[in-house]
Amino acid sequence: MLGCSWPFFLSVLLPLILIVIGVTIYTYIGVPRQVQSYYRTAEEFRQKAHTATDPQLKREYWKTALQMLDTAEEYVYLTGSALELRNEAQAELDALNKITRVELQPALSMSLSRGLEITRLAASDTDVYLLDATSGSVRRAVFNGKLFDLDSTFRCGPGEYDGIRIGPLLDIIALPRGNPLGATLLGVDASGNLLYCIPGSRPRAAFLQMPETGWKRITAVAYDANNLYVLDAPASAVWVYFGTTDGQFPGKPYYFFENQIPTAMPLAIDLAVNGDDLYILFRDPQTQDGYLTTCTLSRLVTAPTRCNDPVSLIDTRPGYQSGVRLPDGKFSQIAFSGPPDPAVLLLQPFTQEIFKFSPRSLELQKILRDQPNTPSLLPKGAEGIVTAMTFSPNKSLFLFVGGELYVAFNVP
Repeated sequence: MLGCSWPFFLSVLLPLILIVIGVTIYTYIGVPRQVQSYYRTAEEFRQKAHTATDPQLKREYWKTALQMLDTAEEYVYLTGSALELRNEAQAELDALNKITRVELQPALSMSLSRGLEITRLAASDTDVYLLDATSGSVRRAVFNGKLFDLDSTFRCGPGEYDGIRIGPLLDIIALPRGNPLGATLLGVDASGNLLYCIPGSRPRAAFLQMPETGWKRITAVAYDANNLYVLDAPASAVWVYFGTTDGQFPGKPYYFFENQIPTAMPLAIDLAVNGDDLYILFRDPQTQDGYLTTCTLSRLVTAPTRCNDPVSLIDTRPGYQSGVRLPDGKFSQIAFSGPPDPAVLLLQPFTQEIFKFSPRSLELQKILRDQPNTPSLLPKGAEGIVTAMTFSPNKSLFLFVGGELYVAFNVP
């Protein structure tokens, strides 16, 4: 029996012992050497970045340095000079790319039901509203001082109200407080019917007078200075309903365009308004590129309304070219944030970014993005596509992604 055990030991146990010894040596000697190699490479690219004058080269050097440190961090936590180098590389890249970091966190105090397809968000200083395209109805959440609580009593969706049949809502607008109805949200369905949603009460309904040419398909709506703007992309139309101070739109609509109609109107997907300025967002169905047309309403009979169709975006990032389309500009939604820092906001859903442009001149001011170097709460990949965004008047940013609502407070 003793003689049989030695062959067993030599053939089975000895290789296992040698593997354990090899792994131990690699762990205590090989891994530190490999980490040091990554760190030295990152330091070399740091030096190259400091001496480079070409912004594209500088950007690539810092990116490579960051990649080396990311690889090193797969083996050990970065500390000391390595962590300082990582923070420096990230800060330099953010500066080159005009990125401003925001603190995104889960917004709701409880989970939403699964299966929601949130396509639109709207917000006031205290409430946020989520439009579910599956049901055509809206969820309301109220700020509790830290997070937002879902309001289970809020009714805002298809049904019959005031003798008007309301279909699934396709867009929503947060209304100013103090209107006689007490409504905090306005919803619009595909037939141009309006639903005024009131916390704690049954919604009230009204209808928009149909344009003489009728509706083809209401695509999106915008609201500014009591007026409602309705985008009917297939009809190449933006209709303006002049509103009253109590949030009603009793008259017939005004056709925004005069002699100049933007050429790609059937590709329009969203719009925003600020005073006399109209911003229309288009999306190329093949490339998913987003681009803008801007129009300024003329109040003079002798000077018709004019459009920049399409308009050039001024890319202020070093090494990037300005133009109608930006290389990373696959925009899906547009919004306008008001004073004290007015801006045109464009959602890049695939990179989870908000591009912030100055009004009229459309110069890129900054790109809002989640914090780096920390485990991100936002899902990535196919589950990480942002389906809706909005800004509140008190500068909170809301994003809906991966079935959850996220918020960043006090966004610069």
